[in-house]
Amino acid sequence: MSVAENKVLMNRLFYDTFNANNLAQLREICTPDVEVESPLFPTEEGRKDGMNAFIKLMTTYRHVHPDMVYVIEDVVAEPDKVAVGFSYTGTHSGSLPDIPASGQKVRVTGLCFVHVRDGKIARIRFCPYGPMPSVLSKHPHK
Repeated sequence: MSVAENKVLMNRLFYDTFNANNLAQLREICTPDVEVESPLFPTEEGRKDGMNAFIKLMTTYRHVHPDMVYVIEDVVAEPDKVAVGFSYTGTHSGSLPDIPASGQKVRVTGLCFVHVRDGKIARIRFCPYGPMPSVLSKHPHK
């Protein structure tokens, strides 16, 4: 894919998929064997069952922060790789079994590194950095 096409793919991921809460689109923009790495679940899970792990992860994020909005801060692309600097904001208004909703507004920053194969996301690694006010950083994805 071209650099421009990879940038469009990242816009589809963050804006059309995450912000629109259209997780079914992950099956369109990712390979069936996508590998997903996140600090919120074991790497083996994201490699073995990446698509389902990805959907479960984003469903949990949306439950905890129903008003979550992602913003792409930076994109560096090559024909088969993309690096994205992003942030998301949201309100912790959804509870988890052992963590009640706090009403706290959060802003989380991160990087994600994407490997593209045949026009689709084949591997994605999320790397949050800076302050981690997200309740999910205290509650590993299960």
